[in-house]
Amino acid sequence: MTMAEFQVRDVMALAKRAGAEIMAMRPLVIANPEIKGDGSPVTLADKRASDIVIAGLAQLTPAIPVISEESPDAANRAIMAAHERYWIVDPLDGTRSYIDGFDGFGIHIGMIDQGVPVVGIIYFPALDVFYYTDNGKAYCQEQGNTVRELKVKTLAETGDPVSAAVSWKKHRQPEGFRCIEAVGGARVCITAEGQTDIAVIEAPFSYWDIAAAHAVLRAAGGELFDMETGAPTRYPAGSLAIMRAVGGHADVVGAHRVRVLTAANDLLKQNGASRPKP
Repeated sequence: MTMAEFQVRDVMALAKRAGAEIMAMRPLVIANPEIKGDGSPVTLADKRASDIVIAGLAQLTPAIPVISEESPDAANRAIMAAHERYWIVDPLDGTRSYIDGFDGFGIHIGMIDQGVPVVGIIYFPALDVFYYTDNGKAYCQEQGNTVRELKVKTLAETGDPVSAAVSWKKHRQPEGFRCIEAVGGARVCITAEGQTDIAVIEAPFSYWDIAAAHAVLRAAGGELFDMETGAPTRYPAGSLAIMRAVGGHADVVGAHRVRVLTAANDLLKQNGASRPKP
């Protein structure tokens, strides 16, 4: 992939346009969510943002197909089966937080190439914050101000106790860590910029929830690792979800992954749940 195919700033402008639509629609849809088959909420804002992003990417990169959370499952799987490289979009990550008045929701636009997340653009419209990759590096821009490059914390820089970016649902917080709540893929973004030592993905995550943030983490010097095996997380065509994972600098994850896994399993036992499936 070459930068001649698209400019990151053009994709960021597309995300910002979708974000403006989401914010404009929020008062209208906040009390009228629909419920999908899996019990999760969806709104007209999800659908409108998806349409904007898909149409915009089709103009910017007509040769690269787009997978979106709001597209039919069969269509998404057909794209994955036929293409090694594709955009993958969550037009409104954190719909529940959007409805509930919490501002951590975001627009995630990632690209997967041969199972590896290689591009990530994440925009949090309520906060006006971008996390993104460009030419192999990771950056953050807040409220249109100066861009700063991101770097994950190294083992020597970790705190005591270790800080972990976790789900904003408090009952899912692992014990023994200083936990910082974030919505969906945002926990990986704040780990990429060094706000936390690690990011904990305590349950299987859909590709569109995590791929863009994973690309940012990799560009910031980190990686997302399977919580049980320690192998780098990848995106095979036969699935639409990754398994439980821990993100951060390889040395930091290596030092704490088993402890995170133990804490996550303890939470499962407390909730009376079995080992999660993708």
